[in-house]
Amino acid sequence: MLAIGGRHSQHLADMPMKRIISMNFTRCSALLTLFAMGPLWAQTSDPASTKNASVDANQNANTESFSRRVLKLKNGQFVRTACSLKEGKWMLSKKDPSKSIPAMFVEQATLEKDLIKRFKRQSKSAAPGTLPAWCLQHGLLKEGLRQLDEDLGVHALRAQALEALAGYEPFLPTPPQVQALATPADTFASHARWLATKNTSSLHELAARNLARLAKSETPTLAPDETAPWERDLVQVLTGSKPQHRDLALSTWAQWQGQRSGQLLRRFAMLDRNEGTRDHAANLLGHLENPAQVSGLIAWLDHDHAEIRMRAASALGHSGYPAAVPALVAALGSGGSSSVNRVPHANIFIGAQTAYVQDFDVEVANRSSIADPVVNVLPTGVVLDAGVVSIAIHRQRTTYHKALNRITGHRPGTTEKAWTRWLQKYETVDTDWRAPWPAPK
Repeated sequence: MLAIGGRHSQHLADMPMKRIISMNFTRCSALLTLFAMGPLWAQTSDPASTKNASVDANQNANTESFSRRVLKLKNGQFVRTACSLKEGKWMLSKKDPSKSIPAMFVEQATLEKDLIKRFKRQSKSAAPGTLPAWCLQHGLLKEGLRQLDEDLGVHALRAQALEALAGYEPFLPTPPQVQALATPADTFASHARWLATKNTSSLHELAARNLARLAKSETPTLAPDETAPWERDLVQVLTGSKPQHRDLALSTWAQWQGQRSGQLLRRFAMLDRNEGTRDHAANLLGHLENPAQVSGLIAWLDHDHAEIRMRAASALGHSGYPAAVPALVAALGSGGSSSVNRVPHANIFIGAQTAYVQDFDVEVANRSSIADPVVNVLPTGVVLDAGVVSIAIHRQRTTYHKALNRITGHRPGTTEKAWTRWLQKYETVDTDWRAPWPAPK
């Protein structure tokens, strides 16, 4: 229970500042916010300022109705809950008057349904990558985090998403603290458990960033034949059976090693047994912003094994580099075959065979003649020389088409001719382009 009144102003002013980390902004989080406003409480205890603040925060009609609102506090925090304005206080409960926020601390109060309508309009008109920041400015943290998680997976929007993530960090759970005498394996395990409950892209990014920072700070100068403890333990995780742990280890490795992580990421983009982990490794290759990192994947498009070709095409699609487009278009026209442009052929007979008496032979025995029938077979039907396009070849073509669409953001067609005609409309292709490419002239 928290009593609100002038005689408690000095008591609250002496309390330490606390950070609101609740994403749901329930009534309990609203009460926690009051502790963060201790100094503000002491500075605005004048009745006249209280009245003016109440008027400023009471611009919305029908503030006495108990409805869901987003309250923007003067200290920059937001409270998103059901409330109503009565007697100069925003009541957070119909029954418990102690659960309230004085109106002098509220800068603006907006009905949640009105903000949701504005959010939907903004989603259609806002420039790509700007929606998370808009949501943060208006207190729609749940919607902003959902959009932020999407933007973190888009190469063209990742830089903006990382900037927006810094603004959301005060409202997100904090990664686990490093325990005394903990090994790198112990620290990694604690972060993996922390992510197990809700592994969103934003929390995954925070965990990987924190682990990479620890790996950099805790790795001493080693002799050429020595292995760093963090490297040894991360490699151990990468050989484990849990895809989520391998994903986190790959993200940590990429942020820790930078461009030197390319070889490991290429290997997991091609050879990991889990498709999601392969796609994640390929995405991390795209985050390195170096087209030379995928030259080996382009070469694997000519491999003799169909599965290797499809995995290489999928990895190129997720990495998003324009340098892979010509090779993927050529592979699309090869019919899925690396060295032979002609699909396998076979002869197919469709018909029937009918027996008939063609002639008679005369057999003479014991002074008598006997007619011996000669039986022949008449085949009827058709013999086809068919080119057999197998299901595997169709899968390869589909994989190439999806990879091209993922890199460019365009769908000119599903054949090599359609993609070639579309690509020829560009005078030049910028190696830094990310999907969606600008429209061709």
